[in-house]
Amino acid sequence: MYRQILVEPSQRSLQKILWRSSPSEDVKVYKLNTVTYGQACASFLSIRCLFQLADEYEKINPDIANIIRQDFYVDHLLTGADSIPDAQYICNEISKVLKDGCFELRKWYSNEPSVVSHMDNATSSCEVLEFTAGEKAKTLGLTWSCQDDFLMYHIEEIPFKSNYTKRSVLSVLSKLFDPLGLLSPCIVLAKIFMQRLWLQKVSWDEPLTLSLSNEWSKFCKDLPNLNSLQISRHVLADFPSSLEIHGFSDASERVYGACLYIKSIDSKGFSVIRLLCAKSKVAPVKSLTIPKLELCAALLLSKLVNKVLNSIQLFFERIVLWSDSTIALAWIRTPPNTLKVFVSNRVAEIQALTEDCEWRYIPSTDNPADLVSRGLLPSQMLTAIEWWQGPSWLAKESIYWPQNEQNIKLLPELKSKYPLTL
Repeated sequence: MYRQILVEPSQRSLQKILWRSSPSEDVKVYKLNTVTYGQACASFLSIRCLFQLADEYEKINPDIANIIRQDFYVDHLLTGADSIPDAQYICNEISKVLKDGCFELRKWYSNEPSVVSHMDNATSSCEVLEFTAGEKAKTLGLTWSCQDDFLMYHIEEIPFKSNYTKRSVLSVLSKLFDPLGLLSPCIVLAKIFMQRLWLQKVSWDEPLTLSLSNEWSKFCKDLPNLNSLQISRHVLADFPSSLEIHGFSDASERVYGACLYIKSIDSKGFSVIRLLCAKSKVAPVKSLTIPKLELCAALLLSKLVNKVLNSIQLFFERIVLWSDSTIALAWIRTPPNTLKVFVSNRVAEIQALTEDCEWRYIPSTDNPADLVSRGLLPSQMLTAIEWWQGPSWLAKESIYWPQNEQNIKLLPELKSKYPLTL
């Protein structure tokens, strides 16, 4: 892609290389006329060129221009449509626009072969498409089965070591490529383990103790069980008449996290609920009370739902955010100026991010985010139905949702009030 972008002639003297074909030849100086690899600005310039093409095509077809702006990741396009004719139209139009800029799309993939069969460089026989964090990080890679339209994970067996170190633990952790956070309950166990090594002040190449080594070895042996997961890429019902987002947050002393589900209802009233994404964070080393950690989880959920709403061009009739902490919920409904600094700052941000959302109470036993806060082994992820589909009552009407919430008589972290007389 970079080589298709011409550099301003006056700037080409800044891109010089020395070259000769053989040792007997004189060294020649060449100017590079196009953007080259390794430049700090290369990625920006490539994206800026795509945006320029979108701007020039805006008046002709704003929908295609919008796809170019929103659905590209550098030189990779990931988009879709509700019907085969619409998808074919998108393929044809985007190819024309990009060809005008000398950017030719290659290696077309689709879960419907007829969509791309007429395209040059189509790979209609595709079975599995790999997404990885990089060529050198394929221990746990996200894959897409085009034929079945499933997201899956490809995990190579991690070789056993008799002398695990903090460096080798981090090496495995950095290869757990899970951009949507679908494996958060599992990966969070590795994050907790890494934090324990820091707290115990284990050096990078110091062999772990026998108990720690056995614990990490057990986790690594269990990881390949995730190969059995098949996650539906399509999260909506066919031709949905109503869409809702439901988010859940939870915290423990070790971890806090959040997860988002899309609930879609078709014309017959049948509900489909799918896990969309999740996020987890290890609790800070400095000890915080559980209510404060629950508030941090609520803030994480607020940021996650805000990101999703800005990324997905869909209309949601209802956005409901759930927490099992009555104190955190009471804080969220309290004016920030009446609360102490730590709580006040987070409540103010939550209120700003979730102005159009509804906060509700959920019992801890029903909260799917509880699986993030306590963690699950890889083998347990296979049977954690509540993680993939949310609480069973979520598919029903709202009258069947949890209603009870205890009132807080003495809310902690309120600012002290001092009576004044004038």
